[in-house]
Amino acid sequence: MNASQKEVLLSSEMLKVVQIKVDSLKIPTEAWQATDFLPDFSSAHWREDVLALQERAKNLSGPLFMSLAGNMVTEEGLPNYLTWINQLDHIGDKSGDDSSPWAQWARGWTAEENKHGDLLHKYLYLSGRVDMRSIEETIGDFIRHGFNSNTNNCPYQSFAFTSFQERATRISHFRTGAFAKAAGDEALQKICNIIAVDEGKHEVVYQAFVEQLFELDPSRMMVAFMQTMQTGIVMPFKATGKDRYNFFSEVTEAVGIYTYSDYIEILEFLIKKWKIEEMGNLSSEAQAAQDYLCKLPLRYRKIQERKSSKKIEKIQRPLLWVQNI
Repeated sequence: MNASQKEVLLSSEMLKVVQIKVDSLKIPTEAWQATDFLPDFSSAHWREDVLALQERAKNLSGPLFMSLAGNMVTEEGLPNYLTWINQLDHIGDKSGDDSSPWAQWARGWTAEENKHGDLLHKYLYLSGRVDMRSIEETIGDFIRHGFNSNTNNCPYQSFAFTSFQERATRISHFRTGAFAKAAGDEALQKICNIIAVDEGKHEVVYQAFVEQLFELDPSRMMVAFMQTMQTGIVMPFKATGKDRYNFFSEVTEAVGIYTYSDYIEILEFLIKKWKIEEMGNLSSEAQAAQDYLCKLPLRYRKIQERKSSKKIEKIQRPLLWVQNI
């Protein structure tokens, strides 16, 4: 296909896919809201509900709360993510209320994502288990310093990134919820799961965008996917600081909330979903990218074998943000 990237992104075929995804979004009055899962302070028994929440929270581990807080910080970085999306070449919402399907998707996605940070922030505040000021300082630092996905304002690379990152986020929320249930807190599990379901919906949307781009512009999309993986999927939390990010990753790896195995399995999933190995009619550059991508999981498995020999037996330093352990 000789069309420019702009022509592909604004083609009737591409815009039809985007509009379908926009139409699938629920309007706020029909969607869940944070207050659906938290004590109602207008009710006569709000004190009992808060105390019950705090009593359940006492049974949850420090690493679980650190994961929960880290997930919340990631969600609260939303202003940075919308800025990133609006800077993407050819599809950004330049006016702030553009009527194009791309702009409608960006705002609708943001509206759904905004609830995630709201819900987790309120839960953590009520739990009494974390240092909220420290968490809020982290959020402020994150937003102030910004987030660079290293996708070069390229929608092709950015959608490969979000296809991967949304799936990773879904896994992290679901696993945190599973740990909460195992510790006897099914209410927190519901909170984590409702957020994970949203992330799963968003994952499917971005994967559909990439699938359509492979249909319309396979060679350019293949190279973009390779470039994204060469850079690596930089999890947004990394923007809060290298040391903090490394420690957070160490803890979530050690307890099994999000691991290097998950990273590899997500890549394998995307390679299979987008039929990377079977794709033909590619340019020579895209064929080289295809070969690179197909070999990449094995390379990661070898790295994993080396990492497993250095498995963390015990977390040696105080956990971030967590109190009353």
